[in-house]
Amino acid sequence: ADTVAATARLAPGATAMLTITNTPGSRLAALGKPTIDLGCGPEQGSSTKTYTSTVLALLLAASGPGPQWRHLVHSGQEILEHFGPDDAPPLLSGARRHYFLGAGLNVATALEAALISKEKLFLHAEGDGAADFIHGPLEALDGSCTVWLFSTNERLDDLLLPLARRIMQTG
Repeated sequence: ADTVAATARLAPGATAMLTITNTPGSRLAALGKPTIDLGCGPEQGSSTKTYTSTVLALLLAASGPGPQWRHLVHSGQEILEHFGPDDAPPLLSGARRHYFLGAGLNVATALEAALISKEKLFLHAEGDGAADFIHGPLEALDGSCTVWLFSTNERLDDLLLPLARRIMQTG
């Protein structure tokens, strides 16, 4: 509802408003021109497929136009439909606490990963920006935690690799 309301306020003054949706007949799709229909099927719980497909579509759009994005979206859908709590690797189920961290654009993915872990795997999970994690939560780590770092090359050398070293020192 928040996204639709914001889009409705912006659309009248916008020369173009690209919307990305998983529901082609939705109010959001009606507000945008052009609209990308992700076509990844109905959600089952959290917006896992829609989020993942949106990230893939944006990455592919940034790399240039082409029909290849539908194949990736379909592949992502197949993976997500077959993953459930019984499939969680020991790394997920063996830790009491999970921290999902990202830098830059990857903060959103870290937050989504934490949410999915809570909703789908029933884990204690928190998502955060890697820079914010250094100021407090890092000091609370112990052997019962698993930390996940989401990265492209953005902030890899100056933030994420030094943070990974500090995390490994905690045991």
